[in-house]
Amino acid sequence: MKGKRFQVARELATEEIVWSIAQQMHDAGQEPSIVRIHARIGGGSFTTVKRHLDAWKAQRLVTSSLPPVPDMLQQKMDELVKNIWHIAITCATEEVAYARAEAEKHVAQARAETAEAEHAINILENQVDDLDSAVAQMQQERDDARSALVQAQAATGIAEARLADMQRQLEAHIAELTHTRSEARARLVGEVEALRRHLDAAPTRPSGA
Repeated sequence: MKGKRFQVARELATEEIVWSIAQQMHDAGQEPSIVRIHARIGGGSFTTVKRHLDAWKAQRLVTSSLPPVPDMLQQKMDELVKNIWHIAITCATEEVAYARAEAEKHVAQARAETAEAEHAINILENQVDDLDSAVAQMQQERDDARSALVQAQAATGIAEARLADMQRQLEAHIAELTHTRSEARARLVGEVEALRRHLDAAPTRPSGA
């Protein structure tokens, strides 16, 4: 528990806090000391407060020991800073102009590529439309050919049926004619035989009568 309190106390005495309190006391005409700063902080490690206070005093000593900058040197430094700033602004402006020109060039190139792509898309779409029309026409021709084939097959079936019927009728007619001829021949043969028998049975006349 004591270790935890000690850690929290040490965290209170940061360099920023010690330097700020020391500067406030100095500006108020008081001499910054470890005890006074520790009391103002309300805790912390005396060792840490001393280390930060010594660093503040060393920094202040270095700053206060520097001589003031001469007016001529200060003027030269101001002019140098202005020139550097002018150069920086000029360079920045040129870089912005260059970047803008490059961006505009890229935009123009992108627009040209987009236009070319749209033109190519239009060509492809037209080709697709032509292909669709050709496919539709081929499908229609295929359907017409199928319909014609079906009709031809139907007509062929009808013709074959008619031909078979005609063949049956012809065969029946031939059979009838054959039968009629056989009957007529048999009848004729019978009549000839009867006539011969009649002639044979008739008395022969004398040659002088």
